[in-house]
Amino acid sequence: MVAVQERGSRGPINLVEFFNWTTFDVLGDLAFGEPFGSLKDRKTSDWIAIILDSIKFNAWDVAIWKLPIVPRFQYWLTPPKVREGGVRHAIESKDKMLKRAARQTDRKDFVSYILAKKDELKITDWELAAHANALIVAGSETSATVLSGLHYYLLNTPHAYAKLKEEIRGRFKSVEEVDARSTTNLPYLTACIDEAFRIYPPIPIGMPRVTPKGGCVIAGQYVPGGTTVGVHMWSVTHNPRHFSDPQSFRPERWIDPECHDNLDASKPFLLGPRMCMGVK
Repeated sequence: MVAVQERGSRGPINLVEFFNWTTFDVLGDLAFGEPFGSLKDRKTSDWIAIILDSIKFNAWDVAIWKLPIVPRFQYWLTPPKVREGGVRHAIESKDKMLKRAARQTDRKDFVSYILAKKDELKITDWELAAHANALIVAGSETSATVLSGLHYYLLNTPHAYAKLKEEIRGRFKSVEEVDARSTTNLPYLTACIDEAFRIYPPIPIGMPRVTPKGGCVIAGQYVPGGTTVGVHMWSVTHNPRHFSDPQSFRPERWIDPECHDNLDASKPFLLGPRMCMGVK
């Protein structure tokens, strides 16, 4: 808040940068016991910049491998900066995890639970790096993305913005009163968040799953075993069969008892044993 007010007093600001600084710093503290320092320095840390480049690398990687023959030319087709970002991120993730493993602390964080099982599960250093990657990217960039989408649609939907402002300002007298517990009883805020996840899901791809050996039936169609399948969430949540007027930002659909939309079709945190643990 202070950072936004400080920069905003000088003119227009890029809110997406502030969202990334905040979410990455929070996840850095939760995962490794220390933030990245972006909010303090008022700039994107070097590693966050690398992570954002690596995400672009993943997008190129997924797209290229869906085409015939093209993967053979992946190295030359991927922009150098994007390609280097993926490699640098893997190396930085490993270094970050090893530095955390070497630091003795009584404070529990995400990594402390992984390290406690390292020997028992024979987890290698590169596997630790993969865990670091998952912890940071899954909980930070996705949060910053959906926050940017939420603010975009609120600013372009005046009645929703006004209603949300009325709910929040009617409940709290000061910023100090706002915390995770006190905001759980704000139905319109929750509806706005649910609608932001529906209209602007932060995961751009259908998360891959592999069908069982004997095959299975999906949506009435038999799919052979060993087939990689996935659900493209944006397509599902913008299908008029599930949501009326799907292109419109309508938080009311989540709290209106007369709404007949299939709200259960929006699953931004996925389903099953591999669903995102951030759902809680």
